[in-house]
Amino acid sequence: MLWRCRRGVRELDSLLRPFAEDCYDELSPLDKTRLQTLLDYQDTQILDWILGREIADREGLQSLVDSIIRYSKESRVA
Repeated sequence: MLWRCRRGVRELDSLLRPFAEDCYDELSPLDKTRLQTLLDYQDTQILDWILGREIADREGLQSLVDSIIRYSKESRVA
């Protein structure tokens, strides 16, 4: 999973890998599957979701994206 979180876009690397390292074990089985699905998308698409340019259209995927964003914001504050 950590290897798949390494992306071609540095911004995604700085979001996805720490999220996976710190949160993956606590994710529900459904969210683990959603993370696998998220990583099947192109970097540009994931970045558009993270930056709020678009909303993820697959059911539940946006909630995972929101969790990644929330984790990123909270980890910067801590």
